[in-house]
Amino acid sequence: MSAIYYRGYTQEELLAFWQPQPGATECGAYALAIAGNLFRGQNSAKGAEVQDFLERNRAKLKGGGTPAWKSYARATQKYLPDGSVKASGHNSIASLKDALKAGGLPIVAVSWQTNRQIAADLLRRKMLRIGHYMVAVGYSAEHVHLLDPGAKTKELNALHVYSDQALDQIWNGQSNIFVPRGMIFTIYGL
Repeated sequence: MSAIYYRGYTQEELLAFWQPQPGATECGAYALAIAGNLFRGQNSAKGAEVQDFLERNRAKLKGGGTPAWKSYARATQKYLPDGSVKASGHNSIASLKDALKAGGLPIVAVSWQTNRQIAADLLRRKMLRIGHYMVAVGYSAEHVHLLDPGAKTKELNALHVYSDQALDQIWNGQSNIFVPRGMIFTIYGL
C-alpha cells in the first residue's frame, strides 16, 4: 500500500508547508502553524506568529518549552475557530490512522522525558526536553508520515516516516505530567 496523505497532497506539496523551529522550545507553536496552514489550505501563518499567539493566550510561557496539553488544546481551538479540535490521550497507531482516514489532521505529542527525569534536570538546572510536537500527514499499511518542525532541513527528515512500531514506542513508551501517552490534538473541519 502506498502512502495516503492528508487531503490528497503529494510529498512535495506537504513539504512546502513545513517550517523549521529555530530553537529547542518552539515545536508546539511551529507544529500548530504547519497544521493550521494545512487545515486552511494556505501557507500564510508563520511559527513565530503562532508562538506569540500561544504566549498571549497563556498556553505557553514566554521562552518556555512544550505547552501543557490542556492549555495547548484550548489554544489550538482558539487559533482555529473554523475547525473542531479533539484532544485525547492513550491513543493507538490504529486510532491515529483512523483520525487521518476520517479527514482529521492530528498533531502528535511525544514525551522525551519522564517525571523523574524532569525533576532531576530541574535540580541540576539543565535544559528540559519534556516533549515534542509533530503533525501526522499520512499513513500506509505499516508506517505513519509526520511533518517534524524539529528537522533541520527539508532534506533531513522534515517529512519523517516512522514504522508503526517505532512511532508507538516513542509515542506510547513513556509520559510525563505535561504529555500523556498517545496524545493527539486532531483538527476536523466543521
